[in-house]
Amino acid sequence: MLLRRSERADRIALAPAEAVALPGRRARRVSAKAARMPARVTVIQPRKGGFRGALAELWLFRWCVPYFGRLYLRKRYRRTHLGFLWVPLKPSFNIASKILVFGGIVGISAGKTPYPIFFLIATASWQLFAEIALWGTRSLEVGRMALQKIELPRLPIIFAAIIPGSVEFLVYVGFAAGALLYYVIRAHAFFLTLGPESVLVLAGLVLIIFQGVGLGMVLAGSPGRDLRFSLQFGLSFMYFVTPVLYPLSKVQPQYRPLLELNPLMGSIEMVKDGLFASHELTLAASLVAVAGAVALWAIGLWRLERRRMRVAAAS
Repeated sequence: MLLRRSERADRIALAPAEAVALPGRRARRVSAKAARMPARVTVIQPRKGGFRGALAELWLFRWCVPYFGRLYLRKRYRRTHLGFLWVPLKPSFNIASKILVFGGIVGISAGKTPYPIFFLIATASWQLFAEIALWGTRSLEVGRMALQKIELPRLPIIFAAIIPGSVEFLVYVGFAAGALLYYVIRAHAFFLTLGPESVLVLAGLVLIIFQGVGLGMVLAGSPGRDLRFSLQFGLSFMYFVTPVLYPLSKVQPQYRPLLELNPLMGSIEMVKDGLFASHELTLAASLVAVAGAVALWAIGLWRLERRRMRVAAAS
């Protein structure tokens, strides 16, 4: 058996009989070299539990996020003739109908801000949450075929729901930019207040993403379609009790403390307050939004950890 001097000790596997077969001096030289070099050992063990372990696993399997994100996007327009065109067409129908009804027929006013701009920015924030929550809930079902072929952690698959949510958000932002350009040309006014308070926009969007992913973790993998239908009804109800179609100033004062218990109100009000300087954001609503995101992540990570332990015990 021939050995090169440059060969690493962790790649040398000598049985006792093979070691005897070598010449005496050469066998001693190889044994001494292997003894001096530390052996490289790869230990395969379950990841550590908790938030840090989940984030480390998410970073290690980050390549799953774009793959499953594209899978969710294709699922939206699969078996249609228009294909990817449905990605902007579906929001355009929603925008046209609601602006016509609530901004025209009902006559909801957003103060000095034109109602289309107010509606588009508020709805963009809402759709970011709703799409992430819906696709996060369906993520394990949609990716079931891939999970049958290879064992993957669940958190990156759920986290991939950010991609269809972000695409939906950008579509609404594009319509909002078009509306702003229209009013700049027609009314010579920008209608957005940009300044130090605009950092609230970033904080609100991060909270919305965390809330959507957290809700997806809580509900992901639940059997049956009853939960999905219940989620859609629940989101429809939350849509009307969150200041998306109307400004918070239109709500009766006695009902505002109840609305502040809605975690999404604080997140969306951060976005609106950072762009419109409406000064309607309260400390209580902000704390409820942060507490809601933390609670959803805690419950979601606990459920994923229980699922992982059951799979490990079964194998």
